[in-house]
Amino acid sequence: MTDVVPEISIVIAWQKSQLDATACLDSLFNQKTFHRFEVILIYGGFNPNLDAFTQRYPKVKIAAHPDSSSIPKLHGLGIEMSSAPLIAITEAHTTFAQNWIDTAILVSAENDAAATGGVVDPGPALTGVDFALYLCDYVQFARPLESEVSDDLPGNNIVFKRSAIQHLLAQKDLRSDGFWKTFFCYELMKEGKVLRRDSRLVAYYNRHLSFVDVLTRRYNHGRCFGAMRSSDFSFSKKAGYATACIALPPVLHARLFQRIKTKRHLLNRYFMVQAVCHSIIQAWVVGEYAGTVSGAGESCSEL
Repeated sequence: MTDVVPEISIVIAWQKSQLDATACLDSLFNQKTFHRFEVILIYGGFNPNLDAFTQRYPKVKIAAHPDSSSIPKLHGLGIEMSSAPLIAITEAHTTFAQNWIDTAILVSAENDAAATGGVVDPGPALTGVDFALYLCDYVQFARPLESEVSDDLPGNNIVFKRSAIQHLLAQKDLRSDGFWKTFFCYELMKEGKVLRRDSRLVAYYNRHLSFVDVLTRRYNHGRCFGAMRSSDFSFSKKAGYATACIALPPVLHARLFQRIKTKRHLLNRYFMVQAVCHSIIQAWVVGEYAGTVSGAGESCSEL
């Protein structure tokens, strides 16, 4: 890395649940590339020992969010600090294939997509609970993955073109509003912009959480989603969506199984953690119902 303008900014959200970001950073800095890149590590909600990081990675930009530990707000602050024409967002539990930086720049130059997302495969040391959460959140991004236009891209392996989102970024106080990947992608699609998946862009999921933490996280995620989606609904429309939540668990179970069926190498492990997946889905549905009926509460700040 040099002091000239980088070609890609990689923004990493670091939460307390991921005690060590070393593997993530090593997987980026050990790559052999001639491309210029910057890494921005944003943490919140805890006070990590940064001495080892500053010595090992002297070029990393490290900052603490002053009042939030939520991933969207950590990403927001990191994007605010970024300078490259390409912006990648990820999380500290994620590790990357050895050619990820070169590939991210290549695939972004090859197409006119506003954002490109890639493969997210399970890491090698996931517990049963970890793997169940991976399936519920990311199995659609496991290999084999079709390289194609898509309205669903992974939040920890995605590259945005700054030129495509700059006008949306300008409308937000990123530090306080946060960068909500899903809703930014919705806005891009509403404007007629293309989003793509590319199977050459490979990352690995390594999040470790307890069963209680997994259920709490999914409840909060569901509640935040339900509240944000229904924020401008009429009372009758909210009532309709809340009622529909009753039928949601079997729909989500069926959708999950259909996704896993296309990734046949994951089927056996799925059957071993199927009950945990069901609990995770139930937690989401309860959260989505609560968010639709009574708003987000503190859930968005807990993501």
